[in-house]
Amino acid sequence: MSLESWNVRAHPPQSQGVPEGLEIAARHIERKADNYDQDHGTTDPSTGSREYPGDGAEYYAEMTELAEEVRALSTPATPGSCQHGVRLPHPCSECENDVENDPEYRKQGGK
Repeated sequence: MSLESWNVRAHPPQSQGVPEGLEIAARHIERKADNYDQDHGTTDPSTGSREYPGDGAEYYAEMTELAEEVRALSTPATPGSCQHGVRLPHPCSECENDVENDPEYRKQGGK
């Protein structure tokens, strides 16, 4: 059975409007985080908190956050902003968005 068919059968796509491909990718990342937790995590009996060797807690948190970020890729950008959510007319350092040629920038009084 392929990874994709396993994920779709084990976890049907969510009804929140996340495209199936992004949902499958997010679940794959979550599964890797869960496998790491099972293989390396221990529960402190005095506090009940999960503990990991070295920077394991940071790695686990980053993996779960990454799964959320993958799902958020399907969220449309705010009108009047670039694809990274930077409000116009401020230039975005992450994209090549030429704000001066953007109609929204002009509507907001840009040159």
